[in-house]
Amino acid sequence: MIKMIGCAAIILSGTYSGFLFAARLEKRKNVLKTVSCLMNETEIYLSGEVMTTENIISSLCAKKEYKEIIDCCLHKKGDCLEVISHNERQVLNDFFLKLGKTDLYSQLNLIKMYKSVITESYDMISEISKNKCRLYRTSGILVSMMLCLLLI
Repeated sequence: MIKMIGCAAIILSGTYSGFLFAARLEKRKNVLKTVSCLMNETEIYLSGEVMTTENIISSLCAKKEYKEIIDCCLHKKGDCLEVISHNERQVLNDFFLKLGKTDLYSQLNLIKMYKSVITESYDMISEISKNKCRLYRTSGILVSMMLCLLLI
């Protein structure tokens, strides 16, 4: 009886770890997609030449999906940036540091450059996610079941 309870605990923990790895990969993909959309909206606002940089950031902070990312970058609050790589985090920090520091043409070029880096990362993560999420889930289950078979 105790072996069965132990095996159930092993299977649950192995399954949980597999699903945890898959969820982390999905979260990274979602954060990169949100960052790309944030950069698109910033580019649209800048190209319209209607708002100042402070107004653009305030307008973007008003949107729930962007507020967490902006708070992580500008105010170092939250943990949404823990799932993205160091390079992607650096691009995002540079994006906010250089926003409003140069002329309009240079800012639009910088946004296009940063957006291409983020889009490339998003495409890579989407491909990896498509292939590896299912692998992580099933390997968590199978490895824990194999361990239980060895213990019985």
